Amino acid sequence: MKTFRLMNPLGGVLPFTFLPGQFLTLTVLTDGKPVKRLYTIASSPTQHDYVEVTVKHEAGGVVSGYLHDRVKEGDLLDCSGPTGSFVFTGRECKCILLIGGGVGITPMMSVIRYLTDRAWAGDVYLIYGVHAPRTSSSGRRSSTSPAATRTSARSSPCRTPRAPTGRARRDGSRRS
Repeated sequence: MKTFRLMNPLGGVLPFTFLPGQFLTLTVLTDGKPVKRLYTIASSPTQHDYVEVTVKHEAGGVVSGYLHDRVKEGDLLDCSGPTGSFVFTGRECKCILLIGGGVGITPMMSVIRYLTDRAWAGDVYLIYGVHAPRTSSSGRRSSTSPAATRTSARSSPCRTPRAPTGRARRDGSRRS
């Protein structure tokens, strides 16, 4: 996975605003034809000078392969949006439970970063599952609010487990 920081090519603030949980549409030309993919914004809407998207390199993925293999710092990308209604700004309720897995953590990262930037007083609970530790997209940039509770689980064990392993069941128990 790679995180791409997109900025206004003319400098200054972004030409749009967004809410935590929204996504952008990136379009690349392959064989002369435009191919579009949607990528959830991982950065906080309080950051007005850039927006970040995290992209998993899918085997045979046209757009993810292009982004991972060909895009360099300073390149221009065709980007539209933001769109999407899976948002949470803190006005909806007094606590939130976020559940994500793999690269699906990106909208949760945006929500948590936004709530932290805004010093939101509510409780945040994060349940995050990955297949193996190396597949985690949270990396060093993952920051959670001191008020956040984070629970991680992997579907496959590693040599030095640091989190519970197994698949979650509907009743809350785990199956190894």
